[in-house]
Amino acid sequence: MSISEKTKKYIEQLNSESKKERDVAIQFLSKKQNKSVVTNLLSLMNENTSTEFREGVCKIFRKHKAEEAIDFLIKCLDDPDNGVRYHAISALGDIDTFKDVKPLIRKLKQKHTDPILRSEIISVLGNIGDEKAIDALINILRNDKDKFVRHDAARALGKMGDQRAISALTKIANDEKNTRLYYLAMNAVNKIKKG
Repeated sequence: MSISEKTKKYIEQLNSESKKERDVAIQFLSKKQNKSVVTNLLSLMNENTSTEFREGVCKIFRKHKAEEAIDFLIKCLDDPDNGVRYHAISALGDIDTFKDVKPLIRKLKQKHTDPILRSEIISVLGNIGDEKAIDALINILRNDKDKFVRHDAARALGKMGDQRAISALTKIANDEKNTRLYYLAMNAVNKIKKG
């Protein structure tokens, strides 16, 4: 299936210096049900694409829930730009067939990963629910310096419902009396126990 001249114009517009123009292009390309849009965007990706283009493509792949873009999105986890990494993580989380938590856990464990990215990874891991993520999430709950990231870890562990998390959540609740983390940890424990 080929793409129209209008679609080509919007693909080119992803490189625009104007955020408004890029947003219009993303909106248009996200609505296209033509699978060749995804294929075309993948073929255009190389080391010379701009940050804005890569970020826009990740947003489009998220809207399309583009399974064929999974390898590209995993590669974007190491992109030099935080925005591209964030939108790649979000896109992976919205692709129903994406179940390989290893790249996300690897990124979560990297010391220099931004707290906003860690929170998004934790949310995606909680939604996927793979037990391979439990140990990494417990470690984040116990040791992360960012309280909001720890909040997200408690929520994700509760959502996943794995009994192994109860001990860590209970200890955190005992250590964090009268804090938001206390309530989140206790809520997670209750969810797990109710199964």
